[in-house]
Amino acid sequence: MERSMKQFETDRFASAKTAAQLILASGTTSPRVGGVGECSIHLFDDECDIEDFCQEMERMAAIKKSWKFFKRDAAMLRDADVLMVVTSLRCVTDPADINCNLCGKLVCEYLKEEEKLPDDPDVAAVPLNLQLGRIK
Repeated sequence: MERSMKQFETDRFASAKTAAQLILASGTTSPRVGGVGECSIHLFDDECDIEDFCQEMERMAAIKKSWKFFKRDAAMLRDADVLMVVTSLRCVTDPADINCNLCGKLVCEYLKEEEKLPDDPDVAAVPLNLQLGRIK
């Protein structure tokens, strides 16, 4: 019984890593605007790297009251076999300035003229969700 449980864990980790690699390949080879790569995908499969990532998330949770969800998400990520982080290469300094054209506008300049959210400590303005299951 002990051997079969160890084999199950080994197989589960290998399957998760293979699935993440397939998603990475799909994300980096999908057709994009003008054939230009616009995202960077990083895989973490080492327990130490995932723990370092989780500790940084917990540090971020202490910065702002509304960012407490980072602590909760860090606790969930500690159980993950593989962590995938997808970043946009189109935005240089402002995450809202990626000119993705998903809203129908050609550029994001109109966002800079829109009314902003109040500087309320209960408003979370970090759109990045790092969990593999929630990446769209």
